Amino acid sequence: GSQADSRPMSDASTYSEDQLTIRMRGKSSTNLQRPLTRYLPIRGESLDLRQHIESAGHQVDLCPHVVVDKFSCRGFLHKMTSRFHNWNKRWFVFDRSRRTLTYYSDRSEKKPR
Repeated sequence: GSQADSRPMSDASTYSEDQLTIRMRGKSSTNLQRPLTRYLPIRGESLDLRQHIESAGHQVDLCPHVVVDKFSCRGFLHKMTSRFHNWNKRWFVFDRSRRTLTYYSDRSEKKPR
């Protein structure tokens, strides 16, 4: 991939030809959403994934780029390639009923990568 295909750099990063310097972002006092970093409490199919995420304080309806239903969560993430360390945009699917985390080149979900 070309430089245009790689993930855009944030304001907190600066780039030079010889090195990549990354500065940590300062803590923001306006965090609207906190990361969901907890274990799912129920292994069986009785857990409603969307309801669980919403009960943790996340507003799924405000995230149009993420698709969440009772059993799955879908959306784009950026994945680093192993060969050239470029960032590629990939469609990820977390499926509780199949117990899988799969990614695809695009959202058609035709060919798992």
